[in-house]
Amino acid sequence: MTACPHEEANQHANSPGVVADGETICRGAYDPVHFNKSGLKMAFIRPAHLLAGELSVWRCDRDPKFGLQGAIEKLIEDKAPGQTLAKIFGAKVERVRKIAIETEPDKPGIRAFCVVDDCATSEAGDWHSEHAVIALAKHDNFAWEADGDHFTMAKEGLLAVFKQTLLWNAASVRP
Repeated sequence: MTACPHEEANQHANSPGVVADGETICRGAYDPVHFNKSGLKMAFIRPAHLLAGELSVWRCDRDPKFGLQGAIEKLIEDKAPGQTLAKIFGAKVERVRKIAIETEPDKPGIRAFCVVDDCATSEAGDWHSEHAVIALAKHDNFAWEADGDHFTMAKEGLLAVFKQTLLWNAASVRP
C-alpha cells in the first residue's frame, strides 16, 4: 500500500512535521455520547468528520512538553456542553495506516486511512502543533460511500484499533 500524498509533506505552516508511523495518536471519548451499556460505541468515529477528512486526533507522544497531559487538557477544553471527558484511547499511527478493506474478492485490500499533520483545530483559523487528523485514503477507481459496506468496515476497523489501547480513564483519576 502506498502512502497518501498529503501525508508526505507538511500540511500546516506550524506543523512539527509529518506524522510518523511510530507515534501514538489519541482521541477523547465523552460521556454520554460515545458510550452505551456495552462500552465504547461507533459514535466515537464520527462519520461526517471522517468523510470530510477531519477526524480529530492528538499527537500524544511526539513532544514531551505536550504529551498525554496536554491532550487531556485540550480534550477537556474542547468538550461540548453536557459532555464529560471519560476516557482517552490511543493507537500507533502505523496500525491505523495498515487498516485495509477488501473491495474485490481475491484481490489485496486497499488502504483505508491516512494520518495527516493538519494542525487546524477550528474553521476560525485556530491551530495547535500537536493536532492531526485521520482521513479516508483516496484511490483510483474507488469511492467511499457514507452508507456503503466498505465505509462501515473501515470505521469498525478503526474503532477496533483504538479500543485496544486505553491511555487515560477519568474514573481512575483521584480528585
